[in-house]
Amino acid sequence: IMLKNIYIDITGLSYKHQSGVQNTLWSFIEAACSEEIRESYKIIFYDCSGQINKKIFYNELIHYRNQINSSNSFLSKSIKLLYDYNVLSFDFNSQDRPLNHVWNWGIKSNLSILNSITIHDLFPLEFPDLFNFKMQNLTQKSVQFAIDKCSQIQSVSKHTKNQLINYTSINPDAISVVYPAINSYYFSDPIIDEEVLNNFNLKSKNYFISIGYLDPRKNLVNQIKAFKVFISKNNTNIKYALTGFENSFSKEILQLLNDPALKGRVVFLGYVSIEKLKFLLMSSLGLLYCSIAEGFGIPIIEAFACRTKVITSNSTSMKELAEGRGILINPNSIDEIYFAMISAIENKNEDQIESNFNYAANFTALNWFKGHFAKHEYELPS
Repeated sequence: IMLKNIYIDITGLSYKHQSGVQNTLWSFIEAACSEEIRESYKIIFYDCSGQINKKIFYNELIHYRNQINSSNSFLSKSIKLLYDYNVLSFDFNSQDRPLNHVWNWGIKSNLSILNSITIHDLFPLEFPDLFNFKMQNLTQKSVQFAIDKCSQIQSVSKHTKNQLINYTSINPDAISVVYPAINSYYFSDPIIDEEVLNNFNLKSKNYFISIGYLDPRKNLVNQIKAFKVFISKNNTNIKYALTGFENSFSKEILQLLNDPALKGRVVFLGYVSIEKLKFLLMSSLGLLYCSIAEGFGIPIIEAFACRTKVITSNSTSMKELAEGRGILINPNSIDEIYFAMISAIENKNEDQIESNFNYAANFTALNWFKGHFAKHEYELPS
């Protein structure tokens, strides 16, 4: 059988290492390794940055070579798929090859893209004070590349599509909305690992959790202030766990964590692996995800898949994903965040939680993958 090749440049994902965007790479790999796709297509990934191989694959590849099947971690299983099906090409030069897909950061190719570019957001242009010049410049270049070179432009939400229309001269008909996937690991049988909670000094159903960088756009300052109101008005030992990385914009958040009233009550977990994160989400009272703006909001769908309640903002893509399913609040209102926490604790609503789980099941790797190639030469099976 003659397989059709699909060439995907993953260079841009190096700029979002260990973020929600990075998880979409694993969803692409999961779909590329599926029997349905492998029957007709050979997927070839290119990395022109040199960063993805170093940050994501290199150590795991060495681990896999030395200890075949010795690790049950999600990442090692993904690496095993890469080896078994030979879908990853460690090639640093995609300049002279036809590409079918790129992501919108650090594009190296000068060629026209036969199929599509994924644009997650335009936040460096929308919130220039929160991003360095490099990210602003990369975003401007990617938008221009999309206009000049790509036959299909894909946004990860209706909100991002509207932003593209507002900020550029792109014809709305040239933009498709293709929702990202969460990994199938979130739908597997839960692994009960109380040691994870013990290591972080947490107890099941006794903490709220936030996921993402310690970044002003994530609105953690207002969420921490709302939590302080929560513990001052309620006789409770409930905690608030934060996951993610610090960056150059994290100063105000870190200063808040030094408040004596919050000592031992707000727990900073740092970067957490997908295995641990799933268990932490499942065991929490709810996800606090009250960002100022999101291009998509992967943690919202991950929380739904974990049958976890979601408190999120009534704006941008968060409203698009969670309206009628989560507790929507004005992210600028500390009082609304506080009362939403009370509501999450008091309102069980098991039917809604189950409905949210079924809703999350739509965000699969195959749907995400097929959506990128559905309109043009490399149309995939429906």
